[in-house]
Amino acid sequence: MELLPAPWIEILVMIRVYLLAAVYVVKELIFEVINPGIGKRLENDIIKSNAMRSAGAKCAFITGGDGTIGNEVIKRFLHYGYTVHATVGDRRKAAEVFESLGGQKSSLRLYDVDFLTPYEV
Repeated sequence: MELLPAPWIEILVMIRVYLLAAVYVVKELIFEVINPGIGKRLENDIIKSNAMRSAGAKCAFITGGDGTIGNEVIKRFLHYGYTVHATVGDRRKAAEVFESLGGQKSSLRLYDVDFLTPYEV
């Protein structure tokens, strides 16, 4: 039995990953239709929670701040009034992403970290 050439295997894996992502997008859309306004309700519940109200100095540490998910998480915590400390792999890229924050930028501290270099971690 002969295996497929490496480029074909890579293509098949990529197709499978995209199909899996499509399935989860459809599931998420169905969930949104069944539960309209769930995002806003969850956000309101978070804001009203005891943890949010009782926190004195609110501080969060986020890794991967220059990534797609990381920068959205940072923006959300800044919106809630947290001081955010975040690790980034590329400070210039992160600075461009967070340029639009205005006054909230003073609550953001970025730390350059190369996770491939053990002594930096």
